[in-house]
Amino acid sequence: MVEGMNFKKRAVFLILLITLLEIRLTMALSSTGDTKLSLTPEHTYPLVKENFIVNATVTNVTDLSAWQVKLTFNPFIINCIEVTIPDDNVFAGHETTGLSCKIDNNLGLLTAFNGLWELNGVNGSGNLCQIKFNTSCPGFSFLAFTDDTYLQNSEMSNIPFEASSGTVQVVDENFQLYIFAVVQNQTSHNVTIYTSSNITEFDFNQVSRKISFVAANWLNSTSFCTVGIPKALLNGTFAILANDTALWYTMSSDPVYQFLHFILGFENSDIQVITTIVGDLNGDRKVDMRDISIAARAFGTIPEDQRWDPRADVHRDRKVDMKDITIIAKNFGGLWLN
Repeated sequence: MVEGMNFKKRAVFLILLITLLEIRLTMALSSTGDTKLSLTPEHTYPLVKENFIVNATVTNVTDLSAWQVKLTFNPFIINCIEVTIPDDNVFAGHETTGLSCKIDNNLGLLTAFNGLWELNGVNGSGNLCQIKFNTSCPGFSFLAFTDDTYLQNSEMSNIPFEASSGTVQVVDENFQLYIFAVVQNQTSHNVTIYTSSNITEFDFNQVSRKISFVAANWLNSTSFCTVGIPKALLNGTFAILANDTALWYTMSSDPVYQFLHFILGFENSDIQVITTIVGDLNGDRKVDMRDISIAARAFGTIPEDQRWDPRADVHRDRKVDMKDITIIAKNFGGLWLN
C-alpha cells in the first residue's frame, strides 16, 4: 500500500502517524514519582532552514537545587544553535551558578547545567532552559534525554522523576510520505519512506533480510531520504546501496522504529537497505580487504579533507582514526549469516 498526499494532508497525517507509531519516548531515568521532566512542545514541525525552540520543563519538583540536561538529537537533520535560561525559569529570583553548556553538533549532543548558590532548593514547576535549533534537511529527529540527565536536591541527592522525550519532523512541501505494509510471520509492519523522490517497486525479501525500491529524482537535484524500519522487521547493523554503491547514512531510533537518513544523487537509483555486520563499508555483507582499503584511503581525515570518506567513519565521530581501524580489524574475515 502506497499513499501520496498533498502538503496540508501530509502535515495532519504525520501528526497522527507519530502518535500511532508510538514515537513518543517515555522512559524512567530513576524511580518515577510525581516529578516530570519534559520538552515543550513535545512534537515540532518546522520547515527546512527554519529555527525553532523547545523548552526543557520540570513539573511538581520539591527541593530542586541543581539540574543537568543531556539531550541527544540527529545532527544530520537539525543543529543546536544555543541554550539559554529564560526569565521565567524555575530558579527565577534566586542566585545561581549560571548556565554551563556544551554543544556538539557533530555527535548530536548537548549538555546544560545550572544550580543554586543557596542552601535550600525550590519547589514547584517551571522551565529549566530554552534550546534553539536550526533545521538542515527534511526528516525525523528525536530529542532524547540520556541517563546523565538529573535533578538534584539541596542534600545533593538525585530526585526521582519521569522523563518524556520529544520529536522533530522537518517538513517540506516537495516531500511525500510513502507507507508500505509488509507482512512477516503473519504480522503486518509499516515501512515508511519520506523523500522528494518518486518511490516505486518497493519490495521486502524476508529470506535475504533486504528492503529494495526505486527512487526517481524528479526535482533534478540531490534528494534527502528517510526510511523508517520497524525493529521487529529488521534490526542491527545496516548498509544502504544505491545502484550497488554503498551510501553514508545517519540513524535515529525510538523503541519501535529505526530511521535511516541519507542523500540520493541526481540519477534514478535502485536502493537496497540490508542488514550486515559491523565493519562492512561497501555493503557486500563481509569484512575483507576491500573494507580495509576504503578505511586506509580515508585514514587521518575529517569531513573537510579531500580524501574524506564517511563510510570509513565507523565510530561516527567525524574523523577516521585508529578507533575505526580497530573496529574493522576486530571483524575482519566476518561474514553476514541470516
